[in-house]
Amino acid sequence: MSAAHKKFLQTCHNEFKYNVKTKLVGQTMWIYVPIDERIVDVKATDKGPFRSGDAEEKIAIRYFDADFTKDAINIEYDIAMSKGYGKSYGYSSAYTEEYSKVQNNILMALKDSFFDVGNISGDVEFADTKKDRSHKKLVSSYVKTDKPPEFFVVTISNITKGIEIEIMLNFEDYKKAMSPNPIIPHEEYTKRYITEIRGNTAIINDKEGKHLDHRDITMHEFLGKQLTNRVNFKYSRSDFPPGDDTLKELLAITATTVRLYDFKDFVSVNLKDLVTGDVKNVSREELKKYEEEEKPQGKYHVIKFF
Repeated sequence: MSAAHKKFLQTCHNEFKYNVKTKLVGQTMWIYVPIDERIVDVKATDKGPFRSGDAEEKIAIRYFDADFTKDAINIEYDIAMSKGYGKSYGYSSAYTEEYSKVQNNILMALKDSFFDVGNISGDVEFADTKKDRSHKKLVSSYVKTDKPPEFFVVTISNITKGIEIEIMLNFEDYKKAMSPNPIIPHEEYTKRYITEIRGNTAIINDKEGKHLDHRDITMHEFLGKQLTNRVNFKYSRSDFPPGDDTLKELLAITATTVRLYDFKDFVSVNLKDLVTGDVKNVSREELKKYEEEEKPQGKYHVIKFF
């Protein structure tokens, strides 16, 4: 157990009084936090109950799955225009304050314990992942440093109700987003931050995390989950809604995802439309042309003061 690992457990056990369990598998640290407090709650909305007779059409995801295999990225999707009518019963679900406090404390303890691991005084970090990895590889060849885990999986479980939330983090992403001078913008980090809420009776009374599938998270698995996260973000939360060409949108998101991590461990991208049955195969080299880089637009304005 490394010094950072020990510091993290000390903080959780002594300062926060959490019965945290950890397990290191390869380059992945699993963190299990069993709690009795509720994770989600139902709250009233300001607008109250309502129903609208005006139909709203928008492109919606009915199914999406991305599987990063050894030599291919396989995508299956059902994305189409959908008509819906506004309706609400006047309540919505939200994370409880108790859960939010536990999550913040765990992530802060992780930050305080591991952020200095592998750091060299005066060294720099680069926003460009490829350049940053190349730089770190060069530095490590001359200076021996400890290495933190590549991935952290934090699972906070309500062991009385059998509900839990899993958070999957790439350590370098987390470090660049949460440093005093963030390199990754908040919205971009939201797309890289993988969360999943689920329920199972196996969680009830499990204080050790025995129901978890402890494994070494690979970049293939992480990017598959992140691609799904990015697609959901684009179609439900983005300020820049997707266009009508679904195939082009999915290829653009895929191209961005693999570029950000300089991921080249694939030969092709295979996309299958579950509605039409159409299959599109795009080579790794061909994929690059689909990425749409947003170039800042600007104009000069001359203001004369008299």
